[in-house]
Amino acid sequence: MLPISIHRLLYRLSPASARSHLKNQLPFGVNRFPLVLPDGQTLIFDHLECCKIIRRFAWKGIHGHEPDTIRLFHALAKHALGVLDIGAYFGLYALIAAKTNPKAVVHAFEPVPENLQLLRHLLELNHSAHIFVHPIAIARKPGNATLYIPARRRSALPPSGSLKNCFLPGERFGDGAVQTMQVRTKPLDSLIADIGHIDLVKIDTEETEHDVILSGARMFQRDRPDIVMEVIFRNPQVADALAFLRELGYRFFHIDPCGLSPFNQRHPQSSKRATTEDLIGCEIFCTCLDSNLPRY
Repeated sequence: MLPISIHRLLYRLSPASARSHLKNQLPFGVNRFPLVLPDGQTLIFDHLECCKIIRRFAWKGIHGHEPDTIRLFHALAKHALGVLDIGAYFGLYALIAAKTNPKAVVHAFEPVPENLQLLRHLLELNHSAHIFVHPIAIARKPGNATLYIPARRRSALPPSGSLKNCFLPGERFGDGAVQTMQVRTKPLDSLIADIGHIDLVKIDTEETEHDVILSGARMFQRDRPDIVMEVIFRNPQVADALAFLRELGYRFFHIDPCGLSPFNQRHPQSSKRATTEDLIGCEIFCTCLDSNLPRY
């Protein structure tokens, strides 16, 4: 079995065309590997065949997926005692929070059974006993709802999922077949008594972030937690959620490679680093902090 360091050296020395191919392949002989966090601590991952993000971590380390967001979230998690990972997928951000701050109580919300199976396995593998898993989707109304899941390509796990069908032709992900399943839903505010005080929230629910925020209006009013989330600019309902947060005193920032920069909701292209993908959606940081913004 080749050490993961050899695979990463091979990746760095390969031409760009080869790296584009390699990052989605299974590293030969690698069944389990460490992912080094910014403070030097490690998370252990396996089941590389299940998820292309995990394979990219194997090849590229922390640079394999959302490195700027990971570094910011890691910095915030150091001081967060109550953390929510909403749209947890296989639990990456929940794992980072639990590893970074052993005193934290972390809640992970993920409705897809296959994702939940890997999430629970990784929690056990990393001895993360203080992560509580909720097999539900966060929405404004309790009950059951249809979850839309796009066709799987390089991943045994569903690559994403949403309570909004954003996988139709012409939509953001509308280039493949769609599956559906029924999932349980709950508003965040209905869980307040169980989850206690919250300091940090990560949200990635593929165009239903506004519903997540508005479903937790009382919690956000009470706790004013920092928020790391993806926003989709063309979804007009995002403006309602951001307006609600702004009334509570929140400020908004792009998560850039060189640090945080002011977020312009109406004109995201004003950012010097904006790309075509940024004009569709990007990761932002929302905080009530007046000064001393986190560095990462």
